Amino acid sequence: MAFAEASVFAEPLPARYEEPRPILRALLAEADRDWRCAMKAALREMGYDVIETADGREALDSLREVGWVDLLVTDVIMPGLDGLSLILEARLRNPRMPVLAIAGGSNRLARLHSARVRGAAVVLAKPFSSWEFMNAVDHTVGR
Repeated sequence: MAFAEASVFAEPLPARYEEPRPILRALLAEADRDWRCAMKAALREMGYDVIETADGREALDSLREVGWVDLLVTDVIMPGLDGLSLILEARLRNPRMPVLAIAGGSNRLARLHSARVRGAAVVLAKPFSSWEFMNAVDHTVGR
């Protein structure tokens, strides 16, 4: 009997073996609902469990509750606690936390520069495509 004809497995082999992927957690802070939904969908497609928040205070509360995230994505301009303050607070809790800062509006370049100074690994100006966002996420976490 040839090897190809014999099978010791009760079930057929899967087409391809894949190692289980670790669950990654992203904290997303974005005031604009449309941008938040689009970025959440992209992060989920990339394998992230997403905690979505609409402002910096809510994001900081979520961070306190869960204790650890693998990635922080924050808009720089938000009502209440802004993204720059959120970055500072998050970096106090975890200095090595990867941070992706985003900004739109008239002074976005100055705001993104401020985010970079406060510890954002990558900054991204609105508007951007889903491909640009996903690429920025990968660069932020070092992939």
